[in-house]
Amino acid sequence: MKNANNIIFIILLLAAGAFIAGYYASPKAESKPPVFITVQPSSIAMPSLIPTVLSSAQPGETKLLAVPLVAVDKENQGVITSINIEERAGDGRIYIDYSTGAPLLGSETQTSILNAVAVAKDITGKTLSGINLYYSFSTDAQVVGGGSAGAATAIATAALVSGKQLKKGFLITGSVDDQGNIGLVGRVLEKAEAAKAGGFTTFLVPRGEGTTQVPVEKCTERQAETALIKSCNTTYENKEISDLVGIRIIEVDDVGQAYDLMVQ
Repeated sequence: MKNANNIIFIILLLAAGAFIAGYYASPKAESKPPVFITVQPSSIAMPSLIPTVLSSAQPGETKLLAVPLVAVDKENQGVITSINIEERAGDGRIYIDYSTGAPLLGSETQTSILNAVAVAKDITGKTLSGINLYYSFSTDAQVVGGGSAGAATAIATAALVSGKQLKKGFLITGSVDDQGNIGLVGRVLEKAEAAKAGGFTTFLVPRGEGTTQVPVEKCTERQAETALIKSCNTTYENKEISDLVGIRIIEVDDVGQAYDLMVQ
């Protein structure tokens, strides 16, 4: 009887060992945390926009507007680019093109676009709750920095959402804050030269930037025994950029003032 009990105990022990070994050897479903996928604006297909005036569109249709900008490249030369804005039916979102091939935008440029939208809402009195706005830049530059496109972006956005036409031959440079004030940007002379070369007739600039300092060399001569001694001194004088370049310059303080000048 004792031997029978021992045999039963050994059988039970072997069965328990097999069960434990099988439990740890068999694959088990792991408890994994949920995966959240963030969709960036770059995943949204931006349309190919061409520089043009406001397209005629009925309510509910897509509207496009491409507005020329003036910038200074890494060779310190003024260049003409453009910002492209698309209005679609939506829920008040703002998208900026980060797709492959699009320039990388600096933080100041991104902030200027957000300020421009806020100012455009104030100018037009529209909430923009029923639309989405899409922004992209047409430029060969790999990086777009600074806030000098802010004023142009605000005016273009206001014109687009209100169905207004922009006057031809007008160009503007200037940063913009969320109150609509146009701030200084620098390198206005080079930008004015690019505007003139591009066929523009009127260039709006921030208050105080319609002039530039030009070096003026003044020399004197005096006779010293058998030698003629010449000495020169360089000073800087303020000159009107309009006179230097041959383009009409208008200084503006805020986006509202510039909007009235640029929209017909």
